[in-house]
Amino acid sequence: MPCLSCKNFNLLAIRNKVIELLKKVTQISGVKAMYILLFFGYSLIVYIFSDFISKMRIASWSMGNSISNYIFFCATSSDDETFAECFSQVILSRCMEAYFCFHMILFAISFFIQNESPRSPFVLFHDGYWFFKIVLVTLLSTMTFLLPTWVHTVFNYLAAAGAVLFYLYTLISFLNFAAIFNVKMVNKVNTKRCLDPYVVLLLGSSVLAFSLMFILSIFTFVKFTSISTGKGTCKSKVYNGLFTALNMVISIISTIISMLPRVREYKPTSGIFQSSVVAAYTSYLLFTAITSQPCSELNGCWEVTDCADNSSLMSNYDWMSFLGIFFTVAVVAYQAYRNSNEISETSIIDDHLPDQADTLTGKIQKRYVYWKFHMAMCVATLFMLQNLSDWSVFKYNPPRVETGKYAFFVKGTVCFLCHILYIWTLVAPIIFPKRNFSNI
Repeated sequence: MPCLSCKNFNLLAIRNKVIELLKKVTQISGVKAMYILLFFGYSLIVYIFSDFISKMRIASWSMGNSISNYIFFCATSSDDETFAECFSQVILSRCMEAYFCFHMILFAISFFIQNESPRSPFVLFHDGYWFFKIVLVTLLSTMTFLLPTWVHTVFNYLAAAGAVLFYLYTLISFLNFAAIFNVKMVNKVNTKRCLDPYVVLLLGSSVLAFSLMFILSIFTFVKFTSISTGKGTCKSKVYNGLFTALNMVISIISTIISMLPRVREYKPTSGIFQSSVVAAYTSYLLFTAITSQPCSELNGCWEVTDCADNSSLMSNYDWMSFLGIFFTVAVVAYQAYRNSNEISETSIIDDHLPDQADTLTGKIQKRYVYWKFHMAMCVATLFMLQNLSDWSVFKYNPPRVETGKYAFFVKGTVCFLCHILYIWTLVAPIIFPKRNFSNI
């Protein structure tokens, strides 16, 4: 006789869980949600606008103009294509610099509203007046074009450091999510069921994540390690395959370590699911690093017939950049959700303060401190700049913009740093048993 619990898959319970999850998502602070939506919309508009305006005649018209000579360092370039690319990258970088300054201003203001009443000017401006904030961002975007070149050079180094921090920040978020998801699924498992849906969901998610790793790795082996170079100027690069193979080997090793009884004794949340998330994330990082290489340095790869030295494999207007926008916003939104539901007492954005009662009405007022949230937004803005510009580096002799080379180096390095960090979270509780690593 067939198992009734297998046939009657509890759709009602799953529906209730989905509704419960949606209710939790809506508990994110409305102010934070507005800031996240503003960040998403601004990044998308700036990216599309910078690419669009570089294709307009205004780019060619600005060449040699006295004003553009000051604003665009490569305005003296005689190559229309080089200047158009410079035009696009300068607009993109300056606008993201302005948004970084916008959140730095809010970061400073947030220190003044920690103990203020909801009716104070600082709180009112921070939590509302969105039209004036858009005007402020517009003014900052205009002002950044007037800053001297050395300021932008310093900011480029700051953006690179911030982007690396955001990659590690993202890994910590993934580890936290995987640990929480794993614990919740295991706690809901009913051993009396012959096919528990929570077991299926947990194993299915792990298989899906590992499948993503293998798909990206196989695709890299097939497309980017081929000896045949086709008709293009691309040359074969064996190290793409070596890095991909090394990433797979380390992923397998870390998975085995996570399942060791000794490791699970000190870190019960470790296991296949958490390892699969790390494997998928590092494979994605390495894949984007390889596809960021300039066309002339990419091996075999695509059917390339005209491969300029300073052009990347994918155009500036590509799906990777759009994916990066959604990816960045999702990480920031998850941290806001994580804090709003008090999932972890040591949340990266832990902005809850004790509630305060109004002395006149007796009404309980929620109090927040937003400085950590705005600091996270600043780091996310730095990452967004590097993601959208493909880690562009401005060169001055001759004036040009180089993309791809630095993205490959940084993303590849961060990929293996993530492996080291994850393995450390597995073995650290064993090496230092007296310390508390439960929140990692």
